[in-house]
This record gives sequence, structure tokens and C-alpha cells, in this order.
Amino acid sequence: MKFIKKLRNSINKRIFKLRKMFEPKINSNKSFKRKKSHPKNVKKVLAHVYGTSNLLNAVGAVKTLYGDNVKLDIITSPLSFGNYEAIFSISKNIEIISSVKVFSFDEIAKIEKVSEDFNKAKLLITEKLNENYDVIVYSHTCLHFFINIIKNIFPHAQTISYGDTWGGYANSDIYRKELNIDIMPPIEYRDKKEDIFCNLFAYDWYGINPDCNLRVVDTETMKSTFKEIDSDRKISSYCNKLLNMHPDKKKYLYMTENLYEAGFLSFENEVKMHIEIIEKYIQKGNVVVIKSHPHETYSRIDMLKKHFKNDYIFIGFQKRYNFYPIEIFGDLIKNAELNICCGCPLFTFKYLYGIKVVNPLAGSEGLVDRFFVDEYFKITEETNNKLEKLAGTLDTWDKKSMINLHDTKRKKA
Repeated sequence: MKFIKKLRNSINKRIFKLRKMFEPKINSNKSFKRKKSHPKNVKKVLAHVYGTSNLLNAVGAVKTLYGDNVKLDIITSPLSFGNYEAIFSISKNIEIISSVKVFSFDEIAKIEKVSEDFNKAKLLITEKLNENYDVIVYSHTCLHFFINIIKNIFPHAQTISYGDTWGGYANSDIYRKELNIDIMPPIEYRDKKEDIFCNLFAYDWYGINPDCNLRVVDTETMKSTFKEIDSDRKISSYCNKLLNMHPDKKKYLYMTENLYEAGFLSFENEVKMHIEIIEKYIQKGNVVVIKSHPHETYSRIDMLKKHFKNDYIFIGFQKRYNFYPIEIFGDLIKNAELNICCGCPLFTFKYLYGIKVVNPLAGSEGLVDRFFVDEYFKITEETNNKLEKLAGTLDTWDKKSMINLHDTKRKKA
């Protein structure tokens, strides 16, 4: 089993490298700067993001804590060209964002190489950051040493963590332990505890029992940001286009994950699993709108079309929109006959739109038992149980305390 896992990971890494060779290069010199004057007393905020959900989390936290009288500069280390393009596209429509700058992974590697010499690392970073920031906003799950150097460059800045995507709380030491990451940054760059933890949700996934200064982003604040992003009506027009295709047919929104690429199961088994789910939850003859995970390597929709032939009408999201958070597409979500997913939408759709999502992996069908590789069976079961618990506690959550998920026991089939 270990040999098979190593072989699968090796193949996936090669596929990823090949895909990187053929996709457009990320231009680290590209930047966006809004032509706008700011009052002298404006709060200068620096936020690091690596994906579009992070971007929304950071913006929500900043608006909640400081309102609109801020100059928000975004720095990003995007995971792919699609992320890179989407971050720029979304940022241009959010008024409080003053600029977007890119630190490529080559640049990050250079900073890491000299990270034990603070002054050298500082020089490389401040070549792009020429402000004296009042606030630093960041996630705990990415580039810990880089974020901690920035904290040391601006030692008097207030620090705001938005945690993991959509509000999972952890600190970097716990996160490293979960991912079996042994590399620690130099001692002077160790995490300083955040001053405030702020996101749309606040849940304790790892059992930290944090004593943190917690602030929750109001749903209306987040929805107003969605409207800002759609100020050019591109998102709503795209939703209407999807909904108006085959007007006599029901529309089902089906969101896939990069389970094969992450090593959870074989591609053949993932396709078989999708076939079972679609046959169970979706009436034949109707439209299945598929939003793919942006880091899927192989096309699931092609395999499903080949299998089902004319039983269903499959429509895939435009590739660029796969990199946008699905939560932005409210018109589609609210008008779909059914929303099917096994990730964050289980709780974000309910909280933002009052819509229940079907989680096929949490049912009694035994999909995880039958299709997933053994070493990922337990973690998948526990993850699904936690997500279901999170969705179930939202109705009674006081929005002031951390939702405790770490004591969730694995349910027996």
C-alpha cells in the first residue's frame, strides 16, 4: 500500500509539473493599483492571500473591524495561473482594495534561502512593500516563515488572522503537526499570537481550545462584498445564462473535489462514485451544472458524458470561474433544484442562503468504504462528520464563541 501511495503521488507530481509547463507563467511584476486619494488618517492594512476564498475572508475581516476607511494592499502567492488571474479580477471590483502585488514562488524561495538573516529577508520583501502598515492580515495555513518575517518588519502593527478558509482556527505549530511538516522557522520568526481572529465562522477543528479575541463577520457584510464583486454584472449574467439553458429542464448544481489528485482514491473509482451519486440524487433528463475544483487534473465531466450519453445534460463551469468561490454565485445556488457537495458549501450555503446541501459522502451508501483507499478512510469519515456537525450547529450558534468540532466521534455505518 505504501508503494502504491508513493507511486500515485509521484505520478501526480509529474502531471502537475507538466501542466505547469504548459500554463501561462505568473508575472510577479504584474500589479494592480487603484487611482484613489486617501485621507491622512486612513488605516493602512496589508493582507496576504493565496486563493480567492482567502481574499473574501480577508476583506470581510477588514470591513468588520475597520469599516471602509482603509487602504488595503493585497499581496499574493497564488498556487496557479488561474488563482492569479481570479485574484486580480475580483480585487478590481472591491473598492477598499488599493493594490495587488505578487510574490512568486521563486521570490518566496529566495526569501526563504536568506531567512536566517533578517535584514537580507527584509530587504527582499520591502522592495515591493514601501508602506508602513498599521495592520497585518493573514491565514495560518500558508508560508508561515514569510508571514512571520512580515510581522517582524512591522512589529507595531495589529495582527488579524482569518484562520483557514471560512474560519477554521489553528496555529501554525498545530497545522504543521497535522500535515507532518517538521521544518520550523528560525526562532525569531516563530508565530506571535494574533491580536484578533476574525472570519465569517469560527470553529476549532484541531482541539486547541483557543483563548482568542474573536470577532465574527456579519453575513450582510459578506453579501455586500459579493455584490461589489458583481458590480459589473458578470457573475449574475453568467448565473442567468446557466439557468436559462434548456428552460424546460431542472438545474442541479454538482460540485466536485480534487479527490484523485489528493490521493484519496483512484480516478476510476472517483468516476464510479460520481456515477452512483448522480443516479441517486438527480432525475434523468435534467441539467447537471458541474463546478470543478480548480486543481483537478483530469476532466470528470468528459467521463460522465461518455458514461451517461443522453441520460443527462452536463454543463461545466467556465474554466476561469472554477477559481472563484462558489458562494459568490448566489442566483445559481438559490435557483438550483438541489446542491450537491462534500466540502465547505455544506455550511456556507446554509449560513449565507439558508439552503441545505446534500453531502453524499455522509450517507449510509458506504461510498467512502467502497471507493477510498484505506489510509484515507478514517480521515474522510471524520472530516465529513465534522462538516455535518458544523452545519447542524449554525442555527444555535451565538456568533461570539468558537464552535467546538474536535471532539466529534466517528460515526459507525
